Amino acid sequence: MKWIAMILPTTAALLCLAAASRVGDALAQPQRLTFKVEQANARYTQQHTIDVGDVPGHQVRVFEVRRTYPSNPPVINGVKIVESWTRGISDYTDNNGPAVVYHVYVGENGDKFFVTSSAISVQAPGTRTMTITTVGTVSGGTGEFFGIQGLLRLSISADVQAGRANRRSNSSTGFHASMIVLFTDFGLQGPYTGQMKAVLHQMAPGISIIDLFADAPAGNPKASAYLLAAYAQWFAAGTTFLCVVDPGVGGARPPVILEADGRWYVGPGNGLFELIERRAATARSWDIDLKPQRLSASFHGRDLFAPVAAMLARDEPPPGRPRKDDADRRREWPDDLAEIVYIDHFGNAMTGLRAATLAPNAQLAAAGRVLERARTFGDRPPGAPFWYENSNGLAEIAVNQGRADRDLGLAIGSPVEIVA
Repeated sequence: MKWIAMILPTTAALLCLAAASRVGDALAQPQRLTFKVEQANARYTQQHTIDVGDVPGHQVRVFEVRRTYPSNPPVINGVKIVESWTRGISDYTDNNGPAVVYHVYVGENGDKFFVTSSAISVQAPGTRTMTITTVGTVSGGTGEFFGIQGLLRLSISADVQAGRANRRSNSSTGFHASMIVLFTDFGLQGPYTGQMKAVLHQMAPGISIIDLFADAPAGNPKASAYLLAAYAQWFAAGTTFLCVVDPGVGGARPPVILEADGRWYVGPGNGLFELIERRAATARSWDIDLKPQRLSASFHGRDLFAPVAAMLARDEPPPGRPRKDDADRRREWPDDLAEIVYIDHFGNAMTGLRAATLAPNAQLAAAGRVLERARTFGDRPPGAPFWYENSNGLAEIAVNQGRADRDLGLAIGSPVEIVA
């Protein structure tokens, strides 16, 4: 297999729908839509090439393009299009030649419609721009797009030199810069984190792997959910979180993917992502359909979640279908949790309460003590307990030059009361 650099495309589209009707409705009036996708919202990865060998520069390529529509998205049957995937096979000589292309357009509700098309690419000698013209027919759809008919015409301008520069600045695989963040309760010792990382390195080489938590509350997805929500917000859109706090592994809980505010989360559907999804401005979720050849009943982190995280970090589409039920949700959990959710290396006790939701003069009661708020440790004498807003926005209980867990008897799950 030969991996090639990315090309940066700008796309203008004309979509003519002869019939875009819901099932059982009369045919809708024809729609004629035009829209444009800038380079920043399109990623073209030439995924695999074969040199034909008959003349110089003659290659057969399998390629994929993902486009997103963050502003002014096309709207069809009242459904906004949020992304599209183009996959095809090209027969190019020096970037000139035909291609067979398949398009999938995805609505905000998860419904899709499909287009089959042919394309012609032209790159004049001595220039750095490929011009690709694609014409196709809408071949069907799901949900609100069922029964849709029409034509699609794309005009694509791709800067080949920009793609080569991008390859130099990113990994040798040609994937976009990204990172995978690990959030688990595996502990700081043992083989489990290393085994997951081995899968990630094999499937997503060159992509950074960040160890955020290996000591999340063990077997406690509820406490972990509040901790994850506080820390995930500091990572950029496009980050993939591989999260494993999974006491029900191998059981009925669904394996899920969540996209929330541009970040991806992969893990068990046991409430671990409840606060992430609840607080997000935009969120979509999928059931994982991937069927790996090897799937241990007790280690989905290595065998299922890590491969899916690697796929997402490589900018591949989610391997699943949109979720249709709430089995992964825990709507009864409070917006803020008045409990200790984590004890750090210094013995400080983090709560599931966002400090911004508390009054400036609020007191917290824990382990039979009423604690005043302080700005930082030095505002209290040595040995004095207090609470403060930690660097990630949570209310945290500490003892200056001491340990809150030992000195106050606090542990994960210890209740905390807000005193007016």
